[in-house]
Amino acid sequence: MDGLAGRTDDVATRISAGEPKALVAFTDAVSDLLATEHKQWLEGTAQAEASLGKLDAQLKQLSNDK
Repeated sequence: MDGLAGRTDDVATRISAGEPKALVAFTDAVSDLLATEHKQWLEGTAQAEASLGKLDAQLKQLSNDK
């Protein structure tokens, strides 16, 4: 998002110069970036849940071994 934040002045200048599609291009880029970051977050969450599930299974096995 930092990279996009640095481009807002350019987008605003282009819009002021009569290029309203610059706003559409910018919002499309923001949307794409957010979707990518959300996907990465979901993948990280799934990996964390899998690790916790594995830990739970190992702890249960330890309890059963007693």
